[in-house]
Amino acid sequence: MNKKTFFLIIWIGLLGYSSRISAQNWQAPADAINVQNPVKPTEQSIKNGQQIYQRLCVACHGIHGDGQGPAAAGLNPKPVDFHSNAFHAQTDGEIFWKLSKGRGAMAGYENMLNEKDRWDLVNYLRSLAGKPAPVDGLKSQKTDTDTETGNPHRHFPFSYAGLNVTTSLVPQGKMAFVIQHRFGAVKTDENALRNFLGLDLAANTRLALAWGLTRRLSVEIGRTRYGKFYDLTAGYDLSPWTGPKIRSVIYASVAVMTDRFTPVGDSARFADGRPFAYRFEHRLYYDMRLLFSYATGKWSLQAGLQMDWRNLAPPNGPGPNGRGVIHETNLLWAVPLSIRYKSGLRSAWDLDIAPTGRAHTLPFALSYEIVSSGNHLFAITLSNTDRILPLMQISHNHFRPGKDGLLLGFNIIRYF
Repeated sequence: MNKKTFFLIIWIGLLGYSSRISAQNWQAPADAINVQNPVKPTEQSIKNGQQIYQRLCVACHGIHGDGQGPAAAGLNPKPVDFHSNAFHAQTDGEIFWKLSKGRGAMAGYENMLNEKDRWDLVNYLRSLAGKPAPVDGLKSQKTDTDTETGNPHRHFPFSYAGLNVTTSLVPQGKMAFVIQHRFGAVKTDENALRNFLGLDLAANTRLALAWGLTRRLSVEIGRTRYGKFYDLTAGYDLSPWTGPKIRSVIYASVAVMTDRFTPVGDSARFADGRPFAYRFEHRLYYDMRLLFSYATGKWSLQAGLQMDWRNLAPPNGPGPNGRGVIHETNLLWAVPLSIRYKSGLRSAWDLDIAPTGRAHTLPFALSYEIVSSGNHLFAITLSNTDRILPLMQISHNHFRPGKDGLLLGFNIIRYF
């Protein structure tokens, strides 16, 4: 063994040892250690902290709080035992800082939980000292609690799947930045590589900001490239009426098209025969969705009803015997369906479809989701529609895979 190899082995060993030491000695800064807990450990505070623990901490720290959760085996460093003397030797300020900042596989919760909720969680963890009883309502180490994000809606951890919105609202006091992008359609021919799998073609994008106003109400404003749409959406959680196992949310949206109208000739007529002329209300579109979701093990299922109204329905071809024109209806409907399979601690597959009452309109998307630190979702999508707004998805013919190709895309959601 030459000197270079010897010193390289020593350096790698020291690096690994120092990493282990740093992992075992997780120290909060002095100013954080000295912070006083402003929330008294009342029964209400501890109960709220327990509810937060059940949805965020059980998977790793276990139902007893002993660090023996079902996800603990593959983690390094190991989850802490909340009954240990070493844990309770810390100050409240030190515990608060650590659960706010996080490290490794443990998410930092300062962007997911408000300050009071974090102090409530500290108070609950303090209450575990000398009390090895399991968390109320949990009988075993098996859990379907969402370990990906702080969102209390564990069935679908973020507000968007590949194609559909979900029963998950933005957490109270938080803001979400959303990017939905669809590249051009690509077919399995000689142009696939030339067009770089559709990345070189025209693309559709929607940017949005959402806010969790209360525990049950969120609002979102977005802008879409195709049609130059601006949309405003409100979501309201109906779960208190459907019970703990089934989540339900109702969404209501209004969108305004700011792009130029398609030119029409002087002979154009409304369906009732009146001379046609564009009006401002023809730019407005309305959407309402009622969604229900259920989770069992690694599977989450969602179904609902979507109703859309457009103030201007386009003609759909000549009438009987070639006379007149048949117009599409102003009211459209769909049945959005989503199936999610949690393939890993922070990854999942998602399949979305939206059957409609229109021929040649069955939008779908297959997505692979990756969640980072509970605050960030990145999903790669493969779909048969380049439309992003729900009404546009069910009012436009889908791409036919064999003839028109499919579209790659992605969704990004970031909580702040």
